[in-house]
Amino acid sequence: MARIVKGEKRGERYAGKWLVDYRDAAGVRHLPSFDTKAAAEDFYARVALPVARRDRVAFQADRKTTLQQCFDRWLTICKTGGIKQASVNRYTETWKRYVSGLAPLEVRTMTRQRGEGLLLRLAERVGQPSLRLTWRVLNGACGEAVELGLLAANPMTGLLKRLRLNRNTKRGSEDIKAMTRAQAGKFLAA
Repeated sequence: MARIVKGEKRGERYAGKWLVDYRDAAGVRHLPSFDTKAAAEDFYARVALPVARRDRVAFQADRKTTLQQCFDRWLTICKTGGIKQASVNRYTETWKRYVSGLAPLEVRTMTRQRGEGLLLRLAERVGQPSLRLTWRVLNGACGEAVELGLLAANPMTGLLKRLRLNRNTKRGSEDIKAMTRAQAGKFLAA
């Protein structure tokens, strides 16, 4: 894992310097030094981070990998993780029913706007549980794309909260209010 460290942590030889500690694709460790933290961060962003990512995902994914392939891989991982067959069937049915329009897309073209647009269109005709399930399968597929190095970050992260789908409140439920002093006194006296 590439990282930026103060030179003092590596001994007097590097005192007053900033170091970028990373390994290349061959596993060889590099430790270039810089006078400023900004220069070290620039090198880290340009050189060290891409090399570290390339090492992690070398030869695993083609740039033309589709969202469907990422979903299939995620589903396989879910199965090996001990998920129940009923859940696997539910995920597959949700994928076919709601996400089939996005399935043939190259996963590197998947954006937050596409995912949000799909969920907003679905919100007009399905309920919150179906929306949460759709988000879950899309999030899983995009998470696999991140693991394969096809996406820098999961575009579905944070959408559940943004669209207010993470609440378990039932319709017609009311907020529970705190007791007044008089009510608390009666309650304790009883």
